[in-house]
Amino acid sequence: MTRGPRRISALRPMELPTPHLSLETLPLECLVEIFSHLAPPDLASIMRVSVGMNAAASEDCLWRGLCVRGQHGHCLEFKESLGCFCHPDARPLTSDAAAAPPRERTHSAASAGWREVFRLSTDSLRKTICLDVGRGYAKYGMANGTPQMIQICQPNAEASQQTLFPTAFRRLNLRREELRDCALIVAEPFRLASSAHTREREAWRAEIERRALHCFELKRLAIVDSASLCLFANKLTSGVVVNIGFAMTFVVPVIGGHIVREAVRTMRIGGAALTQVYQQVLEVSNVDLSSDNLPEITVARNLKELSCEVFPVSLASHFGHSPFQLQSLRARNDAPLVEVSTEGRAFTLGWERFLPAEMLFEEEGGLTRHVVEAVDAAAAKAAADGGADEATLRSELLGRVVLSGGSSLMPGLDARLQAEVGAAVVARGGLARGVKVYPSQGGDLTTWRGASVLAGTSTFAEHWCVHAPTDRAARLEEEFGSEEEEMQSDTDVSMDEDEEDEEDEDELKEEEGSEEEDEEEESEEDGEQEEGGQAGPGAAPTEYVGPLAAHVAGSSSNAAAVPPRPPHRGVDYSKWDHIVDSDDED
Repeated sequence: MTRGPRRISALRPMELPTPHLSLETLPLECLVEIFSHLAPPDLASIMRVSVGMNAAASEDCLWRGLCVRGQHGHCLEFKESLGCFCHPDARPLTSDAAAAPPRERTHSAASAGWREVFRLSTDSLRKTICLDVGRGYAKYGMANGTPQMIQICQPNAEASQQTLFPTAFRRLNLRREELRDCALIVAEPFRLASSAHTREREAWRAEIERRALHCFELKRLAIVDSASLCLFANKLTSGVVVNIGFAMTFVVPVIGGHIVREAVRTMRIGGAALTQVYQQVLEVSNVDLSSDNLPEITVARNLKELSCEVFPVSLASHFGHSPFQLQSLRARNDAPLVEVSTEGRAFTLGWERFLPAEMLFEEEGGLTRHVVEAVDAAAAKAAADGGADEATLRSELLGRVVLSGGSSLMPGLDARLQAEVGAAVVARGGLARGVKVYPSQGGDLTTWRGASVLAGTSTFAEHWCVHAPTDRAARLEEEFGSEEEEMQSDTDVSMDEDEEDEEDEDELKEEEGSEEEDEEEESEEDGEQEEGGQAGPGAAPTEYVGPLAAHVAGSSSNAAAVPPRPPHRGVDYSKWDHIVDSDDED
């Protein structure tokens, strides 16, 4: 019996039970890693799925990572430290207080405090207006947005100091009811930093409080000195801020958030004077500045912003003679030429473009001397008050020199100032490597960005803000009246779309026009003229008087003395005596 071929059948593989796959079965660390790539709104949705998902999406380390990835960046710890920072413009919170920011935690911490930090800081950034009030320009914008600029100087001013608030609010499209839910950070001007301006500073702050909290009815207000804000932008609380402003240059030392007001130094030269110097230099060099659309001074300003640089060393030592001997300067054939264009015209410029910056290092003893003097005075004052020894304070301040102001944007200024201050330190037996100069942040935004940093602090509302009209503002209103007319004109610019608000806007525009006319008349009486002439008290004269003028006129004499600063006429101090505290630290 023969057998047929054997059939071999394939064995069916064993069927395994299908596993029940779910995100909830993943380890907590994996869930946190996955959730870290999601946006906060997505996390809020995930929290409603289940208890396990809620626990993973609420992990403290996850929200801390979102803070770093989002609005805080790598300065999260610095920002949150400002919540307990002892600053004259803030109310200190101890680290164990209920409203204090959370302590630094590790990823294994069980507390969910960083989620609350994220919520508070995000809400604060979204509802806080930052305003940097300058003499030539003002920067404004929501703290979580991009700042815009308003020109205050003449010609072609877009607003005045009196109409700045309504103009900024109008451009931000903020309605009256929206302002009532917003906070405002106003940078105190550098010109008020000195101890000589205590009464004017108090008067200015009281007026800002009255307008912001009474007239515009903002929810909260914080007024912080500009020097501290510049330091905050660089993650510092101590240092020396060098502000090259529109009309003047200020050197302001700050120790632990407190301005050493007796050590503040000023130079009566700023961006307006540098523009005038550049205009004179270009005219002597036969550069045609005429334009169909712009005044010559504006063309010179545009060329200054486009072309001017700071030479690495003193031009006087490089040339062997004063750089303002223009005939000798024009005879040189080694000029580093650069071509720039403005108003559809091309300009080829050489050594002329280095001269405006030389004014900062030659006028009134030079910027270097003012920085060193301010550091010495601040260290001596702090040491006398019981702080660290002078040598330590001096070293710390010299390692934190921060530039701000429009004219500080000239390329090479930070390196030149650092080299010259370092040389001055070496000449006194110190070490140059300890000197560090922080450059101005792009577009003259150092002060504004410092305000934005402050607004991103989770305890900003509790720690830094005034929430209601203070007794000081109430006394002012009781003495001088409710200012109903000003309140009406100021608050009617909040952009309601109904007919009533449109009529109010027309009235406001008429009032603004009359205010500007009054300002022009007052400026003519006081001899204050912006950009094309003077910029108010402390500004350069219409025809700049300095070493350049002497050489242009063929005079062999030294630079004429700068006329003394005229007294401030805008404030009647007798009206403000009652608001100056007898124990004012300034």
